[in-house]
Amino acid sequence: ESVVDSKINLIFGDDKLLNSLKIEFFNYDHLTDVIAFRINDYNKPEIEGEIYISLARAIENAKKYGEPLSKELARLIIHGGLHLLDHRDKTDDEKNKMTALEDKYLQQVDWNNLI
Repeated sequence: ESVVDSKINLIFGDDKLLNSLKIEFFNYDHLTDVIAFRINDYNKPEIEGEIYISLARAIENAKKYGEPLSKELARLIIHGGLHLLDHRDKTDDEKNKMTALEDKYLQQVDWNNLI
C-alpha cells in the first residue's frame, strides 16, 4: 500500500474519551481500543488523519493475549492506519483480512522499541 506525505496524529486517551467519540460519531455505546478518523478525502494519495488509542484497552489486551504492551500499541497504530486507508472490519471476512495485514506489518516494524 503506497502512501506519500502523510500527517497522522496519534492521540492516547482513556476509555471515557474513546467511548464518547464512539457514541458521537458512530452512535454506538461500547468500549473500544482504537478509533481512526480520516480528515481528507480517501481518493487523495496522502493521508491526513487521527488515530485515537485507549491506553486502558491496550493494557488489557496485552495482558489478555500475553503480548508486550509495545506490540499491542503497534498493532493498534497499524489497525488505525489501515482504517485510514479505508480498510473495514465490519464482517468476519473483513476482520480476517485486517488481522492478516496487521500481522504482516507487525513483522516489518521494530515494535520492541516503540515505548
